[in-house]
Formats: sequence, structure tokens, C-alpha cells
Amino acid sequence: MILALIHLGFNADKIRLAIQDFSQVKRRFELVYKQNETYLYDDYGHHPHEIEATIAAVRLRFPHKRLIIIFQPHTFSRTKSLLKEFAQALSQANQSFVLPIFASAREDSSKFSVTSQNIVNVNTKGNIECIDRSQSINRLRSLIKKGDVIFTMGAGDVYKLKDDIINLIDEIK
Repeated sequence: MILALIHLGFNADKIRLAIQDFSQVKRRFELVYKQNETYLYDDYGHHPHEIEATIAAVRLRFPHKRLIIIFQPHTFSRTKSLLKEFAQALSQANQSFVLPIFASAREDSSKFSVTSQNIVNVNTKGNIECIDRSQSINRLRSLIKKGDVIFTMGAGDVYKLKDDIINLIDEIK
């Protein structure tokens, strides 16, 4: 972008001044923590296409690293209508964990029979697990290795796991 502006005749010093306070977009491939060659990112992606795009970007940036996703579906209606697409997208990671669905204030959850387990049930690769929030850190502890790339992903409050995941990363030798 900067080069394009300079090419169009804008002054480099004025460009620098204009963008000096720019910060990264929150919750879009946001680096939360890095230690021991292990990364924790957070991403707001809550649609299968967004998940696939994020995974593709991870594979380009970290072609030889293992990718672990902790995903929290958002809305019962979206989860129900896109079960196969969610399973397909999440199966592109080395391992995905699916938390319970984060309900929308617009939906009455009693009108839906879909759960996160339904995503796992349509997965054919066997690399997606349904876990609850309390299980997620223990399950991650048994799996995480130096050099992994871990993503919390979804429109809900999955990002709140960051402190516990950071502690796990710090425990890696």
C-alpha cells in the first residue's frame, strides 16, 4: 500500500505520519504469544470459508509446523446448516478441538438439536474432537509440542483460553 501511494505521488513522510498509529486488526490472525518456537494466534473466523482461508495462510507461513485449532462454533443455525463444511475446514488442521456452540442472543437454543459433536460425527479423517472448555487445556497439554502453531478460533469467547494456553506453551522444554 505504501509503495502504491508513493507511486501515485504521495509524500513518504506524510504517509508515515498518517499510518503511525495504525495497529493490527484484532482477532484476525492475531499473534497472541510466541515462546519456545511455539505460537498462539487468535482468529475471529466463524464460517467454514474463513477457517479454510486462515488454515491456508498458516500453511504458507508455517509449512512444516503442526497446526492445532480450538474452535468454538457460533450460532446453532449456522452450525446445523454448515456441518459438513465445518468438518471439512477443520479437518485441514493437524488437530482440531470443537468447543460447545456459543449461542446467539437471537436464537432459542431449545429449538435446535445440533451440538458440536455433530461436526465431529461427519468428519472422516478422525482429527476433530469435541471437548468442553474444562477439558480443552488438559487435552491440549497432552498434545502440544515445541514448534506447534495453536489457534483459538470463533466468534464466541474462545479467546479467553489464552492465559491457560500461554502457561502450557511456557511449560514446553
